[in-house]
Amino acid sequence: MNWWTALCLAAAAVLLWQQIVCRRRIHALKKQLKEALANASAGQQRDPLTGLESRASLEQRLQEICGDGIVAVLDLDDFRRLNELLGHLGGDEVLRAIGRFVLASIREKDRAFRWGGDEFVLLFSDVEPEVARIRMSQIEQRLRHFQIRHYGEVSIGVSWGIARTAGRPLRESLDEADRAMYASKRNRLHN
Repeated sequence: MNWWTALCLAAAAVLLWQQIVCRRRIHALKKQLKEALANASAGQQRDPLTGLESRASLEQRLQEICGDGIVAVLDLDDFRRLNELLGHLGGDEVLRAIGRFVLASIREKDRAFRWGGDEFVLLFSDVEPEVARIRMSQIEQRLRHFQIRHYGEVSIGVSWGIARTAGRPLRESLDEADRAMYASKRNRLHN
């Protein structure tokens, strides 16, 4: 073998090795991209402030036919007053604390969502309306004397409504619970 042939073979071997290294690197980058996209998608399922499931997660379920249970809508009364009293950072801390509290107040098979700024949705599986009313009343009572880190005790008023979920799309039950919540809010304002 002459020097020219040996040089060509060496160059070909280097190019082949670089190609193998590039393919491995591309494969690793594709794997990292796939994982990043999966993590980003999972992040959209959680509300970053409260840790509850997000509105996007709730909206994905609106057309689902629900099993036996209760949907509850919970709205903080006069949250603007809390923001004025505590500032926006304090208001954020209230929402964070409520997210933790709601998660601690439900069973593992139940679900909790942040629906909007200060509105929350809870899905109670396999419970009767009276049990859901008791749970929501307990949440309401505890929020009246709620401890917020760095702010102490804060009285948080809430309005809530519930509706059965069995055999109909979640959207219908949610709409009914939302109307019940607003009726509760109107009653509170007039009494």
